[in-house]
Amino acid sequence: MRRRWPLLLGAMVWLGGACTFAGGAPPGPPVEVLAEGERLYAQYCQTCHGDVRGEGRIPPAPPHNETGHTWHHPDDQLRAIVLFGSPSGRMPAFQGRLTPEQVDAILAYIKTWWTEDQRRFQAQITERFRRGRR
Repeated sequence: MRRRWPLLLGAMVWLGGACTFAGGAPPGPPVEVLAEGERLYAQYCQTCHGDVRGEGRIPPAPPHNETGHTWHHPDDQLRAIVLFGSPSGRMPAFQGRLTPEQVDAILAYIKTWWTEDQRRFQAQITERFRRGRR
């Protein structure tokens, strides 16, 4: 009977981890994706939008941190603005310079600047937007 305890304990740990993932938040983006997003943000975005504190930005470009309004928009809309430019014409289009995967890496990086509540709110907006488009 003693030899079964390690197996039982291992199964409980594995199941506990599976239950946590199934009932909790999914894991975030891989570290490599965030590092790529950080590099791309510094190269393409920071000059206008500023750093994590919003410092160095050129108004009217909004900061992408928790004080800005980026987290009020669904991912699909943010992706479209980056790739095709802003409706006002103030932000240039980056299609041809950035791939959709690179844009997603930048968005993943920016989301690390938001509070947990802001990330949850933005995820809900993204989901509602996607459901509405079907």
